[in-house]
Amino acid sequence: MLLSTVAQLFSAIESTPKRLEMQELLTEFYSTATPEQSAIVSYLLIGRIVPEFIAIEFQLSDKTLCAVVEKLLGRDVNEDLVKYGDIGSVWEKNAVTTDATLSIEDYYENLWEIAKTRGTGSQLKKQELIIALLEKQSPLAGKYTLRIMNSKLRLGASDRTILEAVGKLQDGESEKLKQLYANCSDIGHTVYLFKKYGINAYEKSTFSPGIPVSAKLVEREDSIEAIYKRIPEPIEEPKYDGLRIQIHVFKEKALEDAYTERVWKENYLSTLDAPSEEMTLFATTEKKEEFNVMLFSRNLENMTDMFPEVSEAARKLPEQYKLRHGIGIETLVLDGEVIGYNDLIQEYLPFQRTMTRKRKHNVGDAATEVPVKVFSFDILLVNEENLMQLPLAERKKRLSFLDENQNLQKAIVKTPIHYPKTVEESEKIFLEYVTEGLEGVIYKDTNSIYTPGTRNFDWLKYKKSMKKDLADTVDIVLLGYYRGEGKLAQFGIGALLAGVYDSKNDQYLTVTKIGTGITHEQWQSIKIACDAVKTDRKLDNSVIPKALIPDVYLLPELVVEVEADEITKSPLHSSGYALRFPRFKKFREKKPEQATSLDELNSLVK
Repeated sequence: MLLSTVAQLFSAIESTPKRLEMQELLTEFYSTATPEQSAIVSYLLIGRIVPEFIAIEFQLSDKTLCAVVEKLLGRDVNEDLVKYGDIGSVWEKNAVTTDATLSIEDYYENLWEIAKTRGTGSQLKKQELIIALLEKQSPLAGKYTLRIMNSKLRLGASDRTILEAVGKLQDGESEKLKQLYANCSDIGHTVYLFKKYGINAYEKSTFSPGIPVSAKLVEREDSIEAIYKRIPEPIEEPKYDGLRIQIHVFKEKALEDAYTERVWKENYLSTLDAPSEEMTLFATTEKKEEFNVMLFSRNLENMTDMFPEVSEAARKLPEQYKLRHGIGIETLVLDGEVIGYNDLIQEYLPFQRTMTRKRKHNVGDAATEVPVKVFSFDILLVNEENLMQLPLAERKKRLSFLDENQNLQKAIVKTPIHYPKTVEESEKIFLEYVTEGLEGVIYKDTNSIYTPGTRNFDWLKYKKSMKKDLADTVDIVLLGYYRGEGKLAQFGIGALLAGVYDSKNDQYLTVTKIGTGITHEQWQSIKIACDAVKTDRKLDNSVIPKALIPDVYLLPELVVEVEADEITKSPLHSSGYALRFPRFKKFREKKPEQATSLDELNSLVK
């Protein structure tokens, strides 16, 4: 298959705002593509060459890519950038048409060569490689190449779009494909498995160290009484306002087995032989460690290098497990929450302080300024035994190894567990944690299994605000923004349009406009974040009434936490609801499908 064919596919996808048309285009493509081609294009559709949990980036700035195009065109392109909006479009409008015969497989290898280039003089070498690659493809393909390299492809085709398109093929079942994806967290590999094995693909996914599973999510209730109706004998745990973290501990050979049949395996493993400051997988010391560690966020982002003290503590977990349970450990996977924590005075740090640890540079300074602790609440894998199908009570027994041997490490501890017998006892525990500065509590059914990527009523959160009618904050998706007036005119943004996710119809429905609770400094950063996902068209799965049409449309990718006084019925908003006096709190580390759903909103107003 030629790259030009894929470029034409991307152009057709970009030109339509309709999700069903996107799916039809992709279904037609996947029906003729090989398993390898299907995997490669699935990554490219989301602007990557690997899944999100693999820490490979091109490390190319807009300035570098502009320099490449200027060399090829022999002139300055600043005016063109203003006219066309991005460097990819500038190249498409000005490049000389070529009869490109580059295959998609060779193109993928070229992208890897650029991504793997590092060290002294790497930026100049990358420029040379990009020039050579652009000269081998059509201007249309070059547009998408440049957009992929600076993480600005944004065709609007999500993982869900891809899975539903593949689900329309023979033997395809969207729900089974989504579960397969939740278990392997790799969109390219999910499609590869289906294309190669057909109906048998659903049995091919195995849980392996070094590959995160999608996090099990939590539902909500607005009263403890309602929770007890759903879970008569719950356990109660504190809810931390930190970052979800999945800890993988394993010996090095495990990666070889885990990455079997991945189209990126050989290229990626070759990068591990020569680690650099730009591209590292493990936060290691110079000596060879017996165990490797990988840390993943809720969104499957590799956070290993951001928390070196957690990695160091995690390497001691196998010894700790053996001392408690008498079993030698090859692999271990925990789920938990990492939060800023001052051990000296036993105080939790605010979420904003914890978020400062999400950085790639000056990590050591950040670790000193904002120490963290991991509160682990689940154990998912021990050696080759997948524990996710065991009842929670049994998983908690396995996790009890964190109760002892704190002389080995102190950065990873077990989340406290309470066994309340009455609503009154639960309320008391809840108030104690709120007094300590935590968000609230989570109730869990001890018989619950760990189902990746799903949200149901066997885990329920309760984080009531004591002074507001709305019992909880909500996480909503930004759909657009309005240009500022008055003092906000200088920022070019003055209000946000946001919505909730309707999972049944795969749509985003408006629920509020947000213009308060935001400082001038925050407006500046919000504008930057919004402009990174702006689009010149409204996608058909964003249902926006005419009266609410924003000045700038956004791809539904940014999730924000909002506080409000109450939820009211609304004839204006497409969700049927409105938030009264909404106040911006912060951006959330969530995918848009993980934000507050329409069903959740319905439950909050009952």
